[in-house]
This record gives sequence, C-alpha cells and structure tokens, in this order.
Amino acid sequence: MTYIGECTDGTIPMILIFGIAFWGILLGEIRIKGVSLGYSGVLILSIIVGYIISLLNSDSSLVNPCSVYVYKLIAKIGTGLFISSVGIEAGRCLATQKRDRFIKAFLGGAMVAVIGGIITTIFILCIKISQKDFLIGIFSGAMTSTPALQLASEMSKGATNVSLGYGISYPIGLLSAVLFVQTMTVRKKQENPISSCDDTKKADCVCSVSLVLFSVFGGMLINYVMPLGMTVLILLMALFIGYIYTRKSKKRVRIDEISSIGLIMFLSASGIQAGKDLIHYISAVSILLASAVSLYSILAGYIVCKYVMRFSKEESLVIVSGGMTSTPAIGVLKKANNTIDFSLFTAAYIGALIALFVFIYIFNYM
Repeated sequence: MTYIGECTDGTIPMILIFGIAFWGILLGEIRIKGVSLGYSGVLILSIIVGYIISLLNSDSSLVNPCSVYVYKLIAKIGTGLFISSVGIEAGRCLATQKRDRFIKAFLGGAMVAVIGGIITTIFILCIKISQKDFLIGIFSGAMTSTPALQLASEMSKGATNVSLGYGISYPIGLLSAVLFVQTMTVRKKQENPISSCDDTKKADCVCSVSLVLFSVFGGMLINYVMPLGMTVLILLMALFIGYIYTRKSKKRVRIDEISSIGLIMFLSASGIQAGKDLIHYISAVSILLASAVSLYSILAGYIVCKYVMRFSKEESLVIVSGGMTSTPAIGVLKKANNTIDFSLFTAAYIGALIALFVFIYIFNYM
C-alpha cells in the first residue's frame, strides 16, 4: 500500500487532475440544441484521459502507485465535500419545507432508485457474470449517482471494475434523464418565481466551510468507531447538522460552490481510474442493463409521482430528476420553467441516495 509520505512527487498527477477539471468544464458548457453535459463533461474527459495514460509504461509518473494514490485521495476528498453539501442542504429543507410535501418527495425519489435496484437484482440473479462489482458500477452509473459510486468503490474489492461499469452506464443514465425531462417540459417563465427552499441568501463563507468540514470529519470519526461506510455517515452527519443549524439560526449557508468543487474533484480523479481498459468491458449486456435501469426507473417513477402521489406534472419531473440524482436534468427544468418548487429536488435526491446506498449494501452481500 502506498502512503502519502512515500509519494516523492505528486505534482504531475495533480496538474493532470486540474487540467481535466478545466477542460472538462469547458466541454460541459458546449450546448447542442439547448442541452449540455454540465459537469458530466469532466467525467467523460477524465475517462478518455485515463484510457490514454493506461497505455503508458507502468513506471510513468501518471500511472505509478504514487499517482494512483493521489487520484484516490482527491476522489475521496471531493466526495466528502460534495456529499456533506448535499446533506446540509437536505437538512435545511427538512427544517423549512412543509413536512408532508418533503416526505412525499423523499419517498418518490426513493421509489425511482428502488425500481432501478430491483431491475439490477434481477440481472445479478439471472445472468451469470463473474464480476458482480461491474454490475454494481453499472447500477450506480445508470442512476447517475457519484456518491453511490464512491460507496460501491469503498465497499468493493474490485473498485476499478465498479468505476468501469459506472463509466459505461453513466452517459446512458444522463441522456435518459435529460431527454425525458426536456421532452415532457413545457416552457414557462416569469420574472418572480415562487419562493422555495432553494431561494438564496448571502451567508458567511467561513460558516459554510466550517459546517461542511465539521460534517466530513464527524462522519469520518463515527466511521472509525462504527465502520458502516464513510460516505453514508458523512451524509447522515451533514443532514443532522443542516437541520439543527437552520432551526437554531434561521439562516441559510451558501454551499453551492463547495458542492461544485467537491463534485469536480471526484469526477476528475475517479474517471482516470475508470478509463483503464474501458474498451474491453463494453458489451451488449452492460448497455442493456444500463438502459433498462434508467428508462424503467424514470417512467415508473414519473407514473407513481403523478398518478399515485398526485404531484403536478412539473413537480413529478423535479422529483424524478432528484430520484435519478441528475443535476443536468434539473438544470433543463430550471431553464425551461422557473415557476416550479425546486426544493422537492433535494428531498427526492436524498431519498434516492439512501435507497441507492441500501441496495449497494445488499448487492455486496448477495
């Protein structure tokens, strides 16, 4: 095992990660008929770069054990920042949103993920594939969930296979969510959108960073005592902190920038690992599973939200976007119709995330 003290020079892999982040963001800003990749451009570029550098000699400064350690370290730091930001935001919404709507959206998002989990379970039980980790990665990618990928990588002995599966299925899940939302959305804008949990207020940057770091280190400390999974515990700690802070202070912390930085760090570093030997893992089975998980989750989730839970068409699309943990999809909705209550996205996102985590635990013990 390589430790940070053994890395004599991590400069080159760090430069590579920052380069991928910069050019990946630019790639994500390119719009084709109003649709852009967003931060997914970072992941796609990092996978391509990872595949290219995998062709280099193993002694290269880009692929040696020290560099691999740097990639994993950056990915873990990024995940901690991102998942704690999501948890704090969810805790704030829980403290300010009407409980019944929050709970219904939470359950709607969880239902979307449960459907995907059931389909993946059927594939795992019915198809004899030796690399179960690969299928778990496909499940995480089809649901476009980077926190699920991190948890699956953390629990799996074949973390690289998890990332490979994720890299193959993520574009399918991304396009499925974005195209569905874009097809179903009616453009409607007004100058003064309704007030929701997502309305922003200026807040102290130091307070924002402090809450995020406290959530990260708190979750790490609990995981040291009770090793239930660092990603899950950071999320729960952040949810608790966000709820308590909002109830006591009645203020909102600005964590959007921290969340974005964490997500970019994770995508840049983890994609490099996924890029190695990627071309050898693409198969009809992986494409079929990714498509089935994404499409059935979206369609069934939308039907449940609209016709069973009685949300409006637009609100159902918001919840499905949260259930697919798809920020590009919610971006399409915001662009087309800014009158929707987007706070439902956070509730659905956190519900989906918990359901995804539960299924990943189940898959690892199957």
